[in-house]
Amino acid sequence: MIKDKIRQSILQRGPLPNKNKLDCIIQKKLIDFINLNISNISKALLYMPYKNEVNLDLTKQFFKKKDISIYIPKIINNSTIAFNLMDEHNFVKNKYGIPESTSTDFLELSSFDIVVVPYVAIDSLGARLGYGGGYYDKAFAKSGCKKLTPFVCGLGYDYQQVDGTFGEIHDLKLKHVFTETSYFMYE
Repeated sequence: MIKDKIRQSILQRGPLPNKNKLDCIIQKKLIDFINLNISNISKALLYMPYKNEVNLDLTKQFFKKKDISIYIPKIINNSTIAFNLMDEHNFVKNKYGIPESTSTDFLELSSFDIVVVPYVAIDSLGARLGYGGGYYDKAFAKSGCKKLTPFVCGLGYDYQQVDGTFGEIHDLKLKHVFTETSYFMYE
């Protein structure tokens, strides 16, 4: 139940007063990292921001300029997500109110060159805490991508970094995390 307490504590903070500016800073760090370290990207998995998650408008623009196909998660049933091509003109909201693409072009997780995930909190070893549905954890476990190939990173804010550990064996562990002031690389 430590995860529930951490999740509740972080989510109670509400929106940051300068969120748009911080979102730009975080995305520019990711884009700079990609430009310096990653080549030959053709398919990217992004997310549609929910509540106070980092907005990805700059990242989407960057990928579009590079002619990189953008996919987003879609809830298939109550416990599974699949990843379909983002169709900016045809969205429907899922049960949480998150926009999903109506495209029928789906890919397996292992087909992506880069995966960008949101989080509620990250512990000192890089374990990701989400909203509690386990969607990303299950998707990575099912795909065999738990070892983080493709390049998988998380975007969030400094206040979402948690001292200590809360990760369990089934939790997705991120190797790369970008915040407004830092880049974290975990083992």
